[in-house]
Amino acid sequence: MTDKRELLLASLDKQFFFDKGKKKQIVSSLCGLQAQFANNPGHALRIRANDFASETWYDGLVKTRTFRHTLHAVRKDELGLFLSAQGVPEEWDDDWGMPPKTMARWSAFLLDKISEGVCGREALKTASRKAAGKFGT
Repeated sequence: MTDKRELLLASLDKQFFFDKGKKKQIVSSLCGLQAQFANNPGHALRIRANDFASETWYDGLVKTRTFRHTLHAVRKDELGLFLSAQGVPEEWDDDWGMPPKTMARWSAFLLDKISEGVCGREALKTASRKAAGKFGT
């Protein structure tokens, strides 16, 4: 009979914690990598992949919403599998509840701030709060 320890070890093994694998194999086997924060997929691959390279870990990956509507990085060549499994609406909705003109102004604002050297999540949030009256929400 399998005990808890054996189940835990099997689970960790299937997640590539004992024997590292190739990046493509890992991303496929895990059905993508959690990507709510930009660096999460990189950290996940760093500890699992034997072909990890910090300059190119994201090559061939795309972000998409998965079944539970969480953001995951998946292989670009497997994106169709994820989209077909969850269904794709006839009209793609990525406006976050903002009118298109407001979205465009915010996008330009954020790109300008980043090019000015305002980097990091908190610094961008602070700059955005200061500008909120100017662009609307």
